[in-house]
Formats: sequence, structure tokens, C-alpha cells
Amino acid sequence: AAALAEPSDGETVEVTMRADKKVRRGTFNLESRSLAVPEGTLMRVTEAASLPESYSKLRERLIDEGLVRLDSEEEIYVFEKPYRFTSPSTAAAVLSGSTLNWKAWKTPEGTPLPDFMAEWEAELAGPEETE
Repeated sequence: AAALAEPSDGETVEVTMRADKKVRRGTFNLESRSLAVPEGTLMRVTEAASLPESYSKLRERLIDEGLVRLDSEEEIYVFEKPYRFTSPSTAAAVLSGSTLNWKAWKTPEGTPLPDFMAEWEAELAGPEETE
């Protein structure tokens, strides 16, 4: 389950996702693998038929708990406060109302998040030992 955003320890990277001709911004925590979105983040109103039920239920909960409000002029939901998703895939699917996943998030250099993570993990491992 997702939780309200809190200050977190660990390295982070700013990421963006494009969906419905709109850009969403988030902060990905490399240690916890969570993704926080700021107040004002947009969530699409309509859901794709292919959206898994767990994501649909989370969207309903965000609406029911007043964490997002409907902007009827723009026909889009807007986050009322910062929010932390347990994963970038959950964030992508919930915000887009579709089956987008963590590959939709890009670093400022345009690198997809999975590729960025692979590079980061390789750096953490250090140079490979040769015998």
C-alpha cells in the first residue's frame, strides 16, 4: 500500500513521466524503491479496461480519502498533498489510469528508470574482480 510522503533517507533521483500530453514529476528513492509525487500532481480521471483491480482500488482510496480532488474544468484529479507510492510502477499505473509501468519514468537525461537502476546497481557493485 502507498503512504503519505515523508522525508526519506537514501539517494534519490528526480524523474518525469509523460502521459495524456501532461508531464508528471516524482522523486524516486533508490534504496526503498518508492516514488514520491508532489502536491499538484495530476491523475487521469478515466481508467483503461486493462488497469489491474489493485490499482483501480488504490485510485478509489485516494479519491475517497480526499488525497486527490477533481478539477472539473480540466477533467483531471489533482493531488492535494505530497504522496509516496511503494513503487514507480504503481505510481505510473495509478496516475495514468493505464498499464504504464516503471519504464515510463525517465531521469533528467532521458534515461528510462530501469536502465538508470541497472547502471546505479553496477556502480554500487564496483569493478568486477578479475583473476
